[in-house]
Parts: sequence; structure tokens; C-alpha cells
Amino acid sequence: MTETFFQRVAAAVVSRPWFYELVQNAAGRSVVVEKLKAVLPQAPAGRVFDVGSAGGGLSGSLGLDPVSLDIDARSVLSARRRRPDAVALVGDATDLPFPAHCFDLSLCFDVSHHLPETAWPRMLAELRRVTRGTLIFLDAVRDDARALSRILWRYDRGRFPRRRDDILQALGREFLVREVVEFSVYHRYLLCVATPHSSLGSQSGATKSSAP
Repeated sequence: MTETFFQRVAAAVVSRPWFYELVQNAAGRSVVVEKLKAVLPQAPAGRVFDVGSAGGGLSGSLGLDPVSLDIDARSVLSARRRRPDAVALVGDATDLPFPAHCFDLSLCFDVSHHLPETAWPRMLAELRRVTRGTLIFLDAVRDDARALSRILWRYDRGRFPRRRDDILQALGREFLVREVVEFSVYHRYLLCVATPHSSLGSQSGATKSSAP
């Protein structure tokens, strides 16, 4: 679908880190933070990784101090300005510059809808490779039954919103999904807690699911 002039302008404005954070706060960031706090370990131990961190605002709201990586240099500079001691890198989520199993907790917030079909599975494979503990995944999902959500997706920077079942299927190829939480603000959100398959002695296990 060809973008309209207004969509291009909206995407250019929202791509600025400070405005992105403003939009996220207006879009119900406080609700998202509370949902994430409910599934986070009480006191995360070890190394934490935040992929596609967009300045690290969300992980910062959770009280975490991760190694963060984003393909947008402006977001990385924003994170470094906010916290000069932050470990924030410019990089590609489909080719992570880290050794295998080096992070105890990996965070992937609001990233999947930015990735085309060629890149999306590669990012998940890389997250599995570098994660030895837990992945916490969060993103808005495509739900054509929600009129407001359809309108918002038209002006989002990300052009690849995915349906709930498609996301879970892709996650399941690389991770054992331990918990699924679904909730709505303007979009409908999917929040998953998962363990990389490579770190498991067995591929079996129950998935706990909760929805409003």
C-alpha cells in the first residue's frame, strides 16, 4: 500500500526519540508498565538485554539497567544522554554482536511490528541464541475488529503488525512460551514470558494464559 503524504510526515515526526516517548505515554504506557512488572522477576539477576530499545524508556520505567541495542542511532544517543553510563549500542536485531547464552533476561518490546517477514524470524533466532534465561516479549497485535486499532496502525512507524496466533507460532519455534497475558489499551497487546528451547532439558511444558 502506498503511503500518503500525511502518513510519511507522521512517521517522520514519531521517529524522533523524544516524540516517540511522548506518544507512548499518551498511548497508555502506565498500563503497559504495570503489566510488565507483574511478570518480571522480583529482582532480576544477571545480565539484561533490551533489543530495539528506542532510547530505553520502557526498561527504565521498570527499574532495569540493560545492555540496549537499536538500529536507530538517534535512539541510542537519546539513551546515552539520559544516562551517560548506559551501555547502548547501534546494531541490527537480526545479527546481534554478542556471544551465545550471555544474557539472563532479554526484553523485546514493541519491535516485531517493525520487521518484515524476512527479518522477524532471524531476530527471534538471535534472541534465542543470546538468551540463557528468560525472554519477555511485548507488542501490539493486528486486530481488524478494532476500528481504532486499524486507524492507529495506518500512522505507526511499523508497517508489519502481526496477528496474535502468528506471533505465538513464530515464538514457539525458538522458545517455549511459559505465560501469555493479553490486554487492551488502544491496541490489543500480547505479552509473553518464554524460555529458549536450547536451554531446556525437555520441550514439554504448560503454557499459562490470561486475558481480560
